[in-house]
Amino acid sequence: MHCSLPPGWRVSNSSGSWSAPIQQEHYDIVNIAEDEGLDPEDLRPDSPGWEDMEDDAEELSIKCLFCEERCSSFDLFDDHQIAVHQFDLRQTCRQNSLDFYATVKLINYIRSSIAAGNMTPDYSDPELWQNERFFKPVLEDDALVTCLFDVDDLLAPDEEDMEVVMSTPNDSEGSGHKDAARRAVV
Repeated sequence: MHCSLPPGWRVSNSSGSWSAPIQQEHYDIVNIAEDEGLDPEDLRPDSPGWEDMEDDAEELSIKCLFCEERCSSFDLFDDHQIAVHQFDLRQTCRQNSLDFYATVKLINYIRSSIAAGNMTPDYSDPELWQNERFFKPVLEDDALVTCLFDVDDLLAPDEEDMEVVMSTPNDSEGSGHKDAARRAVV
């Protein structure tokens, strides 16, 4: 005797195995086109009219922290900062264990200092940029701030992330994964 199973479920036991059919919604481009009153051929990228479409991706333009130079990638920006201004944002972030928010405050602190005429801001003491006013952007749509998450090894890992990675010699293998899963469920 087979009980009804939810769609896609499979049961196996000593009596055999059975599965419920997978429930699929066949709602593809043809259905979408018909619902919108369009010919499905109109939705193909090689159909007439698509050649006028512009790519939404904008070219990255990161303004230097200290001068008017603009760079098309973080790596070029970083190279420029080090070569011309002897400032290494990666190293500063690592030395001070800066997370995203602290890095944003550092960037805005330097940008506001330069805008105020201080061409050599002191960034050696993190207390200088801890003020909440440095959350306010100096540049509207600052490309440097928007690309922070995409830069490897720039931001300090969150403490929660560190808890999962760290283990003691008495931990069984995989216990970090169990802790992460437990934390995700709670």
